[in-house]
Amino acid sequence: SVAASKPKTMQEATEMATGLMDKKIHTYMERQAANKRKFEDTSRNNQGRQQPPKRQDVARAYAA
Repeated sequence: SVAASKPKTMQEATEMATGLMDKKIHTYMERQAANKRKFEDTSRNNQGRQQPPKRQDVARAYAA
């Protein structure tokens, strides 16, 4: 819906501003929740797939 750019009363202006802020906050919270789910899925998928630590003494064995 299109809101009037010049509200007739101060109450209309307040209601319009409140509605716009509510919509903005709702959108922000939805985006944050989606990002959190995405991060948790990524973390869960990476478990168990980490490379083992490299051994430094292998290089020493070849050097000897």
